[in-house]
Amino acid sequence: MVILRGIFHACETLIYDLHEYVMILCAVIFIGVFSFMFWSVVAHRKSVGRKAANFHQNIGVEIAWTVIPLIILAIIAWPVTKTAIAQALI
Repeated sequence: MVILRGIFHACETLIYDLHEYVMILCAVIFIGVFSFMFWSVVAHRKSVGRKAANFHQNIGVEIAWTVIPLIILAIIAWPVTKTAIAQALI
């Protein structure tokens, strides 16, 4: 029974550390996105006589909002995969 308790403790530690990592990453992304959004709203308020920029069919923007989430998923998937493999080996 003592051996199992040690195994469960190791798994609990791995999962807790993974949870903390992902939560901190999500908090950083949340703060970054909402900071940028707040700045964007303040800096680009509607002014009289101004015309909004046209971003339709902008390849750079399309690639950016496809690649950035892919990078975020890879950053999250790497430690999740390591934790899952470590749990399988324990």
